[in-house]
Amino acid sequence: LLPGGSSPAAAATLDHEEGLDRLAAVWNKPKPTVNMSTPPLPQVAAGVQTQSVPLAITSDRHPYFVTIGIAEGTRTPNGGYTRAYYGHGDPGDGNNNRGTVSGGGRREPLGNAAQVDRVWMGRLTQRAISTAPILQRLGLKPGTQGWNRVMFNVLDASVQGPATVNDFLKKLPQVKAAGWSVEAIAKARADSYINPATGRLQAGGFRNNYSLLLRDQRSRAGVW
Repeated sequence: LLPGGSSPAAAATLDHEEGLDRLAAVWNKPKPTVNMSTPPLPQVAAGVQTQSVPLAITSDRHPYFVTIGIAEGTRTPNGGYTRAYYGHGDPGDGNNNRGTVSGGGRREPLGNAAQVDRVWMGRLTQRAISTAPILQRLGLKPGTQGWNRVMFNVLDASVQGPATVNDFLKKLPQVKAAGWSVEAIAKARADSYINPATGRLQAGGFRNNYSLLLRDQRSRAGVW
C-alpha cells in the first residue's frame, strides 16, 4: 500500500517465471529494509479460485494451522515439525514455548506440544467461525485466495498479538480498498499495534520501531 492512498502495483501470479524470480529474490535477501515504498511481493490476485479450507481446525495438519507454524518456525511446508515445535525459549521472556503456535507460556500451563496444539486448535476454530461473517460482508468468498489470505492473517494475528485482532478487523475495509494485497494486510496489522487513545506504537517486542514491526508483519502476512 503506497502513501497517499495510491493503488498497489498489479500482482504477479505465482506460476509466472518472473514472479517466482522476484519472490526468490525477496526471500533470499537478508533482513531487507521495508517501508511504505517497498515494491509489492508477487502474489495471486484475491479473486482467484483456490482450495476451500474448512473453518474447524480439527487436526494439526489443517492448512491454516500449519501455515501459522511456518510463520512461527515450528512447522515445515509439508506439515512436519521443526526442533522449535518441541520447545524453545521465548525471545521476550525466555519462557519455554512449544507447539505449532509457540504457546504454553508462563500463563498457559498446558502440558506438552501436542496438548498445547489441541487447546489452540479450539481457540482458533472459534476465531475463524466468528470472523467468517465479517469476511462475507466485505465481499470475500470462501475458496478464493483473498478469503484464505485474510483468514490466515486474522488467525496468525490471534497468535502473535491477540490484543491487536479487533483493531485489525476494523481496518479490513481499508485492506479491501487496496485489493486485499499482502502489503495492505501487513500495514493494517502493523497499524493495529498503535494505541488509538494515545497514538503511540505499543510493540515492545520490536523496540517500538515501526519499520521493524512492518518488516515482520509483511513477512508473516505473505506466508500463506
